[in-house]
Amino acid sequence: MLPAVLTREEVAKLLSLMTGEHRLFAQLLYGAGMRITEGLQLRVKDVEVDRGAIIVREGKGGKDRAVMLPQSLLPPLKNQLAKAHLQNGDAPYVAPFIRHAFVAGRV
Repeated sequence: MLPAVLTREEVAKLLSLMTGEHRLFAQLLYGAGMRITEGLQLRVKDVEVDRGAIIVREGKGGKDRAVMLPQSLLPPLKNQLAKAHLQNGDAPYVAPFIRHAFVAGRV
């Protein structure tokens, strides 16, 4: 049975075992305090880099809320979105959902 709450050390160890887009996605979920389903439903346009916020739409209870975008994740997140954009060619935007940007940005 998994513990209800992991210590910071346990989370750090778990994240250290991950690589690439899986690690970045897990860091985004943990750093922003989002649920897995919220992360999977997150849209590119809901990541507000200038405000340092992520808008979670229809989260628990069907409500919208804003969560902090961890500043430490800005460079790798921008890099991942740029990779996805390059692979997407001349399309005006990467994809509506962040999860597509993680898949499309694989190198």
